[in-house]
Amino acid sequence: MQLVTVAAWFHDTGFSTCYKGHEYSSQNIATKFLSEHNVSDKSIQIICECIEATKMPQSPKSLLAKVLCDADLMHLSTPEFFYRKLLLRREWEVFCDNSVSDIEWHLLNKKFLEEHNYWTDYGKSILREGKHENLKKVENIISYYHDSN
Repeated sequence: MQLVTVAAWFHDTGFSTCYKGHEYSSQNIATKFLSEHNVSDKSIQIICECIEATKMPQSPKSLLAKVLCDADLMHLSTPEFFYRKLLLRREWEVFCDNSVSDIEWHLLNKKFLEEHNYWTDYGKSILREGKHENLKKVENIISYYHDSN
């Protein structure tokens, strides 16, 4: 648990230096800090593998990486999803110069929810249910746009 917790602490620190590819920067920041604090090379390797797995599309290979990936996107299964997707939209506008219409944004979120999979047993049994509820809500929002035309 300690290794995945440390990976969680560091996995988005790379945003302090860049937006795209921040996972690589996060790995560098973690490696530098942990090396300075005498953490073993093996532990640093595991932590960095967990951080790497959070890069989209996620590709966790170990159980620890799967835990971190599920934790990173746990909000997809909560009511907080709708607030977080507003923040993400603004983030993309600011950092990626990516501005889309409201309906395009909802369609992007629908596609992401449909294509996303949780990796752990907990994610598959508990989190998936909340994600499907949020997907239904997004589909209802989209149907509002279609019904208005």
